[in-house]
Amino acid sequence: MSHTFEFKHALTFTPDADTAITKTHTVTITEEVLVSLSVQVADSTTDDEHALAIDVSELSAFFAVSSQNVTIETNDGDAPDDTITLTANVPWIWHTSMPDAVTPYTCPLGTDVTAVFITNAGGTAADVEIYAALTSA
Repeated sequence: MSHTFEFKHALTFTPDADTAITKTHTVTITEEVLVSLSVQVADSTTDDEHALAIDVSELSAFFAVSSQNVTIETNDGDAPDDTITLTANVPWIWHTSMPDAVTPYTCPLGTDVTAVFITNAGGTAADVEIYAALTSA
């Protein structure tokens, strides 16, 4: 079974009150494996552990979003391999079609993932979603 990610990038530029220019671009990535995690992390929680298996050599797309500011650490909450800081309602998006030499577009994962540790100090419970598209299992 294949899974499809569609990333729709839209930009609206308004140079003045009477003019709006909108450009939209869609990137579609279809892969065999979808890894996902959808959890609620209580306020004032540190290193809430969740199993999540991602082989970075197979990774072709990554998407993470949270309803609150959270920090996601991979594999170990005390000495993480990778750290992703999410701002509330601002998704972290990466796919293989992005230019890898530009810092905001580099893959957020440098090491295979077995678990994530989520810290929420946002003032209210956080709904966190992570999706990864892999070329194979």
